[in-house]
Amino acid sequence: MSKKNILIISIIGTYLILVGCGLYFNIIPYVIEVKAQSEADVAAKEIIDLLEASEVKPVLIQEPFKKEFSVADKYKAVLEKMPDVVGKVKIEDTNIDYLAVQADNNDYYLKKDYDGQESKSGSIFLDFNSNVKQIKENLKGNIVLYGHNMKSGTMFHNLRYYKNEKYLNEHKIIEFDTLSDDLKWEVFSVYVDSGNCIGNDTVFDGEEGYKEFLTEIKNKSLVETDVSLDNTSCILSLITCDYSTDDGRLFIHAKMLAE
Repeated sequence: MSKKNILIISIIGTYLILVGCGLYFNIIPYVIEVKAQSEADVAAKEIIDLLEASEVKPVLIQEPFKKEFSVADKYKAVLEKMPDVVGKVKIEDTNIDYLAVQADNNDYYLKKDYDGQESKSGSIFLDFNSNVKQIKENLKGNIVLYGHNMKSGTMFHNLRYYKNEKYLNEHKIIEFDTLSDDLKWEVFSVYVDSGNCIGNDTVFDGEEGYKEFLTEIKNKSLVETDVSLDNTSCILSLITCDYSTDDGRLFIHAKMLAE
């Protein structure tokens, strides 16, 4: 065999080895991970089927009539299986339609699914400092929801499109329902920042501190909105990873609508 043929065979062999390594170390693990993420997403959405349409039945007591926190019938079957559920988040025309859970820290559901099993997808979870186990009229401050930006397009992956003005205007309403009330929220700010910026703050220095917080996060927005924050006592924040910068986080802020 000539030196030329040996060289050609050597080059082809090296190429095949490199291709094989690429498949083994990159493509195959990626396919497996995406498949696992998709299966986890299907499992998460199957839980939604437990919800049955029903009306909230508030309790009225003495005059002046006062509404008390009451769990909607549709959540009772879910809570028997998963007592950590605190609500549900949904955005029309997207893959985002998940129950939200809450633990006594922000690490537990970061890598655990709704059944408490280890999962890279984690769950959509409420900041442990946020309180939504109360009636709508008493919701205050910044209600913070976290979710992973998964390669498979699941969890909060689709939030990345909010950096586009046209997309924001077409998806400005977010539904986040508590166990007691079905609520709608209007997006007023979208931006990318570090994981330790003010966007997930839940404690404020009185009303003035809260107003300053609202002004600052609105001014950060990549997309200008005409949403007024006057007399806004409660906002919803959706947070996920953003890979356009180191340690980046994407923040979506929305104000609670009266109806």
